[in-house]
Amino acid sequence: MPPLKKKKALSANSIERKQLRCSYPDCPNLRRSAGFCNRHSGKMCNIHGCDKSALSRGKCPEHGGGSRCKKDGCSKFAQTRGLCKSHGGGRQCNISGCTKNAHQNRLCRSHGGGKRCDFYGCPKWAQRSGYCCAHTKTGSNGSSHLSDHESMAGSVASSPICATLPMPSPSLMSPHRLLSLLP
Repeated sequence: MPPLKKKKALSANSIERKQLRCSYPDCPNLRRSAGFCNRHSGKMCNIHGCDKSALSRGKCPEHGGGSRCKKDGCSKFAQTRGLCKSHGGGRQCNISGCTKNAHQNRLCRSHGGGKRCDFYGCPKWAQRSGYCCAHTKTGSNGSSHLSDHESMAGSVASSPICATLPMPSPSLMSPHRLLSLLP
C-alpha cells in the first residue's frame, strides 16, 4: 500500500482565496466585482423571465451571450484566443510540442496532469468529488458522492465501466480519501 500523504497546511494563498468569496450570504463563488460574484452583481440577461447573468450583448450564454469560437461554422463557446477547446482554445500543456489541453499543474493527462479516482485500486480519471463516474453517485442535491460502503458495492457491481476491472474490496478506499475523512 502506498504511503499516506500528510494534509497540506493552509497556505497564505489559500487563505487569501477564501477571503475572495462572494459577499452574498452562503454563496461559495469567487467574487468578480464590487465584492460579489457574477450571479449576485452585474447585469442580468435582458430576455424576459431569465434571471441569469449577462456575459455580452446583454444576454446569458443560453440566450446568445458570451463569445463564440471564431472558426467558421463552429458555435461553441470560446475559451482563449477566440477559439473553443476543439479548435485549440483553452490552456495548453506546458510540455513543448504537446498540443493537448492542460489539466492539473498545467499538464495534459499524458504528461502527469489530472487526478486519478480515489477509490482504492481504480485506474480511471476522477470526474467529480475525487471519483470516476463508476464510483460517484449523484444524490438528491446533485453533488454528493458515495460514503457508505454498501452503496458503493452495489454501484460498482452494476457499472459496465468497471465490470472488466478486477475490483478490490469496497471497504478499501484510497489512503488520500481516508485522510480527507478525518476530522
